[in-house]
Amino acid sequence: MYTLGSFFRILKTSCKNPAVSDEYFFNSLLDSITEAFRLKGRNGENLNFSKSRVSDLLRNKTSVPSALQGIVQRTDCKKLIVEIMDGFYEEMIDDTRIDQSVLMLKDQISSADNLISKQKEIITIENRKEFLSEAFILAIKTENTVNEPEAQLIWKRGTNALDLVIGDIFKFGFGNRVKEPVIIVIPVDDAFETRITKQTDSSCHPLVSEKTLHGKWLSRMYKCDCSPEVLDKMIKKSIIGTAADKLPLDETEREIYPIGTIASVLHCGKTFYLLAISHFSDDGVSSSTKKDIENSIVELLDYYNHYGQGYHMYLPLLGTGRSRAGLSYQESFDLIVSTLMNNYEKINGEISIVVLPEAEPDVSVKEIK
Repeated sequence: MYTLGSFFRILKTSCKNPAVSDEYFFNSLLDSITEAFRLKGRNGENLNFSKSRVSDLLRNKTSVPSALQGIVQRTDCKKLIVEIMDGFYEEMIDDTRIDQSVLMLKDQISSADNLISKQKEIITIENRKEFLSEAFILAIKTENTVNEPEAQLIWKRGTNALDLVIGDIFKFGFGNRVKEPVIIVIPVDDAFETRITKQTDSSCHPLVSEKTLHGKWLSRMYKCDCSPEVLDKMIKKSIIGTAADKLPLDETEREIYPIGTIASVLHCGKTFYLLAISHFSDDGVSSSTKKDIENSIVELLDYYNHYGQGYHMYLPLLGTGRSRAGLSYQESFDLIVSTLMNNYEKINGEISIVVLPEAEPDVSVKEIK
């Protein structure tokens, strides 16, 4: 979801002085806009953004003031915003950091489920200041409040629980929605590939489709300055510290690990469990079976029990896509629930099964007493 809050949270990562308060950074832009557009509050007073109001806007707890939203109706809106953004940029933005922030903003906009395709076209704008101006205008047009997904309880015993959440699993791993440490499960292949390729090339690396959770996770990590080489080192270091053993090298000289092997990658306070559920053939075709998925869930739960520290773990549906396990959304959901419940004594914390909104109609939940 793209909002005014997400615009400022991301943009602040490129601030010249990271120590400045959110209120100061926010008002460095909004004060100029209030003055230029002569914005007034409901009672005719000058529109003011106090510390608490800024905090609520950044945390998506309140809507954008109607007076601010109204400026988009003015014919001179874009011209004034570009001029104001130019001054704000010079005063507050670090040129060495802004490219990364722009990439993050474009990624946020392109994946936002509250924007239509036409609105997302601004990500093609190459000029930084022009893009930031358009991104700001788009942000004040959108609804800023975010309703947290309501979990549907499946099972609970003491503080341990299993539930279902509708949403995008990456919002828990890369967004600011969750403040405390969490664990995000990403299904991967048994060689823990770290490179995305759109076509077969001379590198002999199997294809990791950018449309899979594995590929989308890699894309986001690349944008966070984690190159394939860096990820390779992090993954290998993690696996070495577990009981997983390497299998003999395959024909492409890749290091292959048993199905169910887990690599733990820490990024920005979030822990990603890379769970091996499939194998790439020599011609780059990924494959898995229902039994592979079941065994992987058992291994995941055992790993979580030993290393999870009781953190909330988010688990996507497995085997419904390009792993070719051939499971429907309901079959995947049922397999995950039954496998977890058969090993419920190892659930040490809260586990949420995350289902995409488009899959919600195909998944029914029964609470387990």
